[in-house]
Amino acid sequence: MSTNIKPKISIIVPVYNVEKYIHKCVQSILAQTFTDYELILVDDESPDTCPAICDEYATKYEFIKVVHKKNGGLASARNAGMKIASGKFIMFFDSDDYVSSDTCQLMYDAISKNPTAWVLSNIHRVNENDEYVSGLDENQALEIFNQCPTYFGAFKMSLSGSVCNKIYNMDIIRENNLWFDESVRFGEDVPFDSPYCQLCSDIVFLPTPLYFYRVVDGSLTHTYHADHLGVYIKLFGIRLPLIKDEEIPKFCDTYFYYFTDLMKNTHDKRNPMSFFEKMRYNHKMMNTKEFIFCAENTTGNNDSPLYMRITRMHNYYLFWLFLKLCDIKQLLFRDIGEQ
Repeated sequence: MSTNIKPKISIIVPVYNVEKYIHKCVQSILAQTFTDYELILVDDESPDTCPAICDEYATKYEFIKVVHKKNGGLASARNAGMKIASGKFIMFFDSDDYVSSDTCQLMYDAISKNPTAWVLSNIHRVNENDEYVSGLDENQALEIFNQCPTYFGAFKMSLSGSVCNKIYNMDIIRENNLWFDESVRFGEDVPFDSPYCQLCSDIVFLPTPLYFYRVVDGSLTHTYHADHLGVYIKLFGIRLPLIKDEEIPKFCDTYFYYFTDLMKNTHDKRNPMSFFEKMRYNHKMMNTKEFIFCAENTTGNNDSPLYMRITRMHNYYLFWLFLKLCDIKQLLFRDIGEQ
């Protein structure tokens, strides 16, 4: 491994409560065919044995640095790693995931040829036993991107929402003072990645799945969030400037489904708000400029004209009543059919 003072790539891995997976993650980085990198493990006050595991790796390998910090969340941990990163390029991996052995080499080659490009790779999702769960194969991904070689193409493939399948130019990051928003505890990748993408001159896509995202029950993206709808509305607004005019209807189709589905999430029994607070919350979200834009620009092809007409009135109380009447109608017809 290289011991250069300024390596070509800095790899930042936030670490929190992942003692079951951290060895797999770090070993996949140590197995890289590309060797001119530094690895920064950021211990976010992990309550398990991860701090000791990180220190053990740092003792064994001089190109591994460890940051021990007070718990502040994923965005805070990544920022802490960025503050000491010395590489020309930077990559972010999550500590319960792992990468292919040629990930750094292929990503470095791509960004070296296109230093101002948004460079991203394909992702496969795996379970706790490293078994394939979902993701496009190389030919499928390449076909989609060739048809839509834009940010929206990456969005369609569910590849735009993570920083872990990308490599970043530190000059662009520093010149534009890009940092992760530490006030955001869910969906924090998009507010960092989307502005970066807007600063790029091109998009380079590697269709080979190089990053393996582990789907773990109880992980951050699989836990309940009371403000899930509000987060999605914010992410919609952040992404919208990257969507071309002709792509807006299909983009809004996707988010319109997200928004209306997440209104049900607001009524989850785990949400501590009262019924009336939940109603007011959804009504407020329905009247945000992002929701209104989405509702006005979606094709509405998947819903009835009446449903769309009521939704576009932006009155959640009326919308909720309409849905309840639809449920009652369904029950009545089901009961009649069973008689």
